[in-house]
Amino acid sequence: MGMIFKTKAREATLAPQAEARPDGRERLRFFADELVKANEAVAELEVRLDRLTGIIQDAELAQATLQQAIAEDGGVGLAEYAAGRAQDSDIAQLVQAKETTAKAAAAARDAVPNVQNMLSRARNEVARLEQQKHDEALRYLKQRADHVALQYKRIFDALCRSHDQLVGISAALSATGEHGGEIRMSSTPIQVPRFDLPSVADPNEFLPTMTHRPADIAVEDATANWLEARNRLSQDTEAKLDDLIGPANERNDDDDRAH
Repeated sequence: MGMIFKTKAREATLAPQAEARPDGRERLRFFADELVKANEAVAELEVRLDRLTGIIQDAELAQATLQQAIAEDGGVGLAEYAAGRAQDSDIAQLVQAKETTAKAAAAARDAVPNVQNMLSRARNEVARLEQQKHDEALRYLKQRADHVALQYKRIFDALCRSHDQLVGISAALSATGEHGGEIRMSSTPIQVPRFDLPSVADPNEFLPTMTHRPADIAVEDATANWLEARNRLSQDTEAKLDDLIGPANERNDDDDRAH
C-alpha cells in the first residue's frame, strides 16, 4: 500500500502544471525580476567596496598606532626591535601589523577603482530598470484604461446612430405635415471629449473632441422607413411596423416618473 501512495505522489509531482494565462503583465514582471537582481548586484558591490575601504582604513590605523607608540617611548622600543632584541615586544607586533596591513591596503587601493566602476554601472542599470518598470506599469494601466475608452467609443457610436435615426425621423414626420411632437431637428454636431488612448485617439491630428454630423445614408434610410411606416399605419391601424422601425418598446411608468 505504501508503494502505491509513493507512486501516486510521484505521478502528481511529474504531472505538467497548467501554464498561467497571459494577463499583459509579463513585461512588467520581467523588469521587476531584473530590478531585484540589479539591486542585489549593487548591494554585493557596496559590501565589496566597504570591505576594501575597511582594509585601507585598517592600514592607516596600524600606521598611526605605530607612530604614536614610537613617539611615546622616544623610539627606544623600535631601536630594540631593529637590533633584534625585542621580537616579541608590543612594538614588534605593531610593526608587523603595519607591514601586513600596508601590503593588503596596497592591493585594496588597486582594486577600488574597478569596484567603483562596476558599482557605478550597476547603479545606472538599477535606474534604467526602475524607469522601464515605471514605463511598463503605465503602459499596462493605459492598456486597461483603453478597455474603458473602447466602451466609451461604442456608446458614442451608438449615440451617433440613434442621432442619425432621429434626424431621419424628424424629416419623415415633417414630410407628412406633422411637427413631430417633441422631435426637433438640431444642426449642432455631437461633440464629446477625446482622450489620449488608442481606441479614441485621433491618428492624424490632436483633436480635443470626437465630433459627429448626420450621415446622409443613415438619415435617408431612417426617413424612408418612417415614411413607409406612416403610410402603412394610415392604411391599416394594425399594420406590422417592426421590419421598418423595429419592435415597440413598452414604456415603464415608474421610469417615466423617475425622470
